[in-house]
Amino acid sequence: MIGRYGHREGAVGYVGVVGPTRMDYHRTIGAVRYVGTLMSDVVRALDG
Repeated sequence: MIGRYGHREGAVGYVGVVGPTRMDYHRTIGAVRYVGTLMSDVVRALDG
């Protein structure tokens, strides 16, 4: 699973999870989205 973070005028990156076939996908998708949102906030704050 991969999620994108950043914004159009600034840095862009990706956060991902590699795990077993039987992992809890519902929980993992939520975690990836949450971390992506946090990282986007950090990028916006650093870009000023």
